[in-house]
Amino acid sequence: MKKRIASVLVGIFLLSVCTLLALYWPTGIADIRNEIGKSALHLLVVSVIGTIVSLLVFEYQRERQTIDRNAEQARQAGEKKRDQQQKHFEYRESLLISALSRTANAYSRAKKARRVTRAHMTLTGMTRQLSLAQYDNFFDLINEAQLDLENLKRDIRTIAKTLSAPENLIEKLHTMDSYLGELITEYEDSRQKFIGTLPTLPLSDFPLLDNYVRPANSSFMSGMVTPYSEIQATIRSDLLHPNLP
Repeated sequence: MKKRIASVLVGIFLLSVCTLLALYWPTGIADIRNEIGKSALHLLVVSVIGTIVSLLVFEYQRERQTIDRNAEQARQAGEKKRDQQQKHFEYRESLLISALSRTANAYSRAKKARRVTRAHMTLTGMTRQLSLAQYDNFFDLINEAQLDLENLKRDIRTIAKTLSAPENLIEKLHTMDSYLGELITEYEDSRQKFIGTLPTLPLSDFPLLDNYVRPANSSFMSGMVTPYSEIQATIRSDLLHPNLP
């Protein structure tokens, strides 16, 4: 650009000199020299001013283009960042909702097993009796709930950065998982008690299950209800605070 401006100015200067020579050649060399000097000085001043103005205009335009380009890049970067933040927020929200839903489902199955087993037991005098079919049904519900909690613990570790207190959640899930795991261990050890033609067995033969299905059971409160309530509170709090890591 600068070379082009300089070339144009030099061309104008030479054209002016040629024009002066053509106009003043008949009047004599002295007159031509004077006129050429005056014109050259005038043209030099104009050329310098023109060059300076052109360079200033060129620099302004270039700076303006640079500013506009930087502003556009900043705008695009800002939009990209907002899109990423929105996607991160949506992904984080879906993970938290999924964790809350899966915990609720596991808790519901465990509670259903407790209610169904208690409702379907038979009484022989004052003794509560349990059939093998009822025991198997109880195990199916508890086993599904325990597996969900076990898998959820692993998943919570993978999304720890999206949570405010991941270790606390894992601890509460472990409490629930372990509580149900003890019932499963008892089932695996005690199911073979149903032998021969005995249709039912006293519930007292299964002490953990007996304790589990009792109304107002303190172990169920500490093993399931309390940790589940704390998990709910933690995840819901995180859902209300999307700016957490």
